[in-house]
Amino acid sequence: MNKAGLLGYAGNWNNEGIIAMQVETASCIENIVEIAAVPGVDILFLGQNDLCMSMGLYNKYEFPHMYTSPELNAATQKLIEQARKNNVILEFFYSERRASASSSTRDSPSSALATTCTTF
Repeated sequence: MNKAGLLGYAGNWNNEGIIAMQVETASCIENIVEIAAVPGVDILFLGQNDLCMSMGLYNKYEFPHMYTSPELNAATQKLIEQARKNNVILEFFYSERRASASSSTRDSPSSALATTCTTF
């Protein structure tokens, strides 16, 4: 709620709300062209662990090699391409020992991945 009450909040939601979708299944990647193009989608968040599970990569690779697998890389590239094409923010955690990062394709589509990785 806000000062204007429920109706004030609901009436402004279209101007103030954010639509964030988690990308966590193989079928989501298969349909990402259509999903990323949905009007009003602001953020696509890649859930690598669930995506690896859905793609069967935990069974195929010894931990942590699923995170550097060609299959996950291809899925991630497809997601990046569609986020850029549709001007949707892309967020993800970079899976590496003691590493995490978030990236926005809206701010710097050509260098977002290279410049925002932060190692802890």
